[in-house]
Amino acid sequence: MKLEHHKLLNNGYKMIVFLLFTTVLIGCGKGKNEKAEIVDTYYSPELGWKMQIVKGWEKIDSNKVAEMTNKGISAIQSQTGIDSVDVSATKQLLNLQLSGNKTNKFLSNIEKWDFASEKEFTEHLNLLLGLVYDTFTGLKFNVEKIENPDVIIDGVKFKHITFKLSQNGYNLEENMYIAYHKGYLFTVTIVTTQESYKKEIEIAFLNSKFSK
Repeated sequence: MKLEHHKLLNNGYKMIVFLLFTTVLIGCGKGKNEKAEIVDTYYSPELGWKMQIVKGWEKIDSNKVAEMTNKGISAIQSQTGIDSVDVSATKQLLNLQLSGNKTNKFLSNIEKWDFASEKEFTEHLNLLLGLVYDTFTGLKFNVEKIENPDVIIDGVKFKHITFKLSQNGYNLEENMYIAYHKGYLFTVTIVTTQESYKKEIEIAFLNSKFSK
């Protein structure tokens, strides 16, 4: 069954888009990249997902996540005309920002979902990505969308999509990793302003482990 954009937002993909857009609305700071060093480990019992946190990346306060969500909702509403969106079913997991340059972020969340097949999952994902693209262009960003090959992380298959954004000399790259795992739609968004920042947090994520 094909879903229109307004139905898509009300059926499970809300927080992915909100956190994606809020990172665009935050100014770019100056910071120094540090050599990757493991300082902590995160574990999600729902997914059996374990990821090591590298030095220089700090957890985002829950109040800040709520603020980002509200900004994201406003951005979506201004572009789609939707009056209200319920995000209560979305659970935040590990959310990180780079110390000293907080535009750079690692964001993750899950939402319970029941896809009947991989085809249905792919159809919903394509609608989501279309909404993401339309909203970025609506916000007057120059957008390059790259559909990368699927990525297998410890046996779990992720769709990997890159959005390269530019506006008035400001460049940003957002890499989305999306999987359907253990009945959850699992989304990771990596937002970076420099290749070196992306590489260190992306390597940490790609080295994640999933309990069988």
